[in-house]
Amino acid sequence: MTSLCRPVFSMIAGALFICLSLSACGDVKPMEFNLADKRTWVDLVADAQKAQGRGNLPEAEKLFQEALQKAEAKYGEDAIETGTCVGYLAELYRYQQEYLKADKEYKRWLTIMQKHDLSGEQVKNIRK
Repeated sequence: MTSLCRPVFSMIAGALFICLSLSACGDVKPMEFNLADKRTWVDLVADAQKAQGRGNLPEAEKLFQEALQKAEAKYGEDAIETGTCVGYLAELYRYQQEYLKADKEYKRWLTIMQKHDLSGEQVKNIRK
C-alpha cells in the first residue's frame, strides 16, 4: 500500500466504524434539513394569513389545513389551539363563499370553544 493510500483508507475505515456503531444503537432517525417542516402551527397560520392577503386562497387553505393538522397532532382535537386553526379555516371558507364547508368548520369551532371559553365572549362575538 502506498503512503498516499493509507490516510484515505484510515478515513474510510473510521467512517465505516462510526456508521456501524451508530446503526447498532437502534432506531436512529435521519437528519432533517427541510426547514419548512420545522414551522409551528402559529407560523403556518401567519403564512396562511399572508397568502390570503395576497389573494392566494388555495395556498392559504393549504397552510391553514397544515396548521390544523400540526395543532391536532401536538395538542389534541379539542384543544384551544386546534380551535383557533379551525376558526381561521372556517373564516377562509366563508370568505370564499363555500358556505357548507364554512358551516361544518364553524360548528366544530363552536364545540371546541364552548369547552375552553367559559365566559362565552368569543362565542358571543361570532354570533353577532
